[in-house]
Parts: sequence; structure tokens; C-alpha cells
Amino acid sequence: MSRESEKQLAATKAAILVHEGMRVGLGTGSTVAYFIGALAQRRVKVVLVATSPASEQAAKALGLEVEPFDESGRLDLAIDGADQITSDGWLVKGAGGALTREKIVAASARRFVVIASARASTPGAPRLWPVLDPGPAGAVRAAWGPRESRRGRDCRLLR
Repeated sequence: MSRESEKQLAATKAAILVHEGMRVGLGTGSTVAYFIGALAQRRVKVVLVATSPASEQAAKALGLEVEPFDESGRLDLAIDGADQITSDGWLVKGAGGALTREKIVAASARRFVVIASARASTPGAPRLWPVLDPGPAGAVRAAWGPRESRRGRDCRLLR
């Protein structure tokens, strides 16, 4: 089975966990993109909270209801992918740039489910990004004012 087929299968199985009326955290990445499609095919009425603009746009394009991230409260379930999974269960996340929002959504959910292909699994320690690569990072727009000053420095969200 190909990597993409594994991702699609994992996403389809995860969509079965979603029931009518649930509030669901929606992760970011290629496997979650399959999940969004599988969820839309099931036609269950749920409210989603997306961890990235890309996931939000993809869900809305398929007719799914997405609540603003800043207004999200307690979630019944959060579904997200992982860049790598170690043999002892540690996750490496954040290559998609939504790490901070993914963490907030996962912490807000009663249940957090990770979907990934078998190829995301790595024996022993995870293979991290090269030193010159900035690696996982995330920013939350709601946490920044237009131009907040902190410790004498001008802070702003770069786009």
C-alpha cells in the first residue's frame, strides 16, 4: 500500500469517530486534508475549529462549519497528523507551521487522535530537522496586538 493510501485509510477511519453535534479540532497537514474530505462525505453536522487557515479553507470549501479559532472552547475531539512517531509513542509535530495552534486545540479536546501513515513511524529517536532549518514553529494571531511593545522591542506578526 502506498503512503498516500495509508494516510487516506487512517483519515477515513478517524472520520468514523466523529458524531453528530460534536465540536472537533481540525489539525493541519496532508493526512488531515484526507480527513476533511472523509468527514464531508459522512455529512454529519459538526462544528470544527481549524488549526490553520489552510485547513479552515479546505473544510469550508466542502461545506463544513468552521468556528473561529479565537472563539473555540472545550472540544469533544481533536484529530491531527504527525510528522514522525517514535516507537515509544513520542510525536514530532510542527513542520506545517501550525504547532502552537495545534497544541492549543489538542489541549482543549477531551480526546486527541493522531492519524498518520506507517512511514511516519521511526525506530528510536526521531530524525529532527537539520540545524540550519528553523524547525517547528507557530504563531497565534490572537496573541498579538497590532504593535505590542515588550521589553522595549517592537513586536508584530510577520506575514
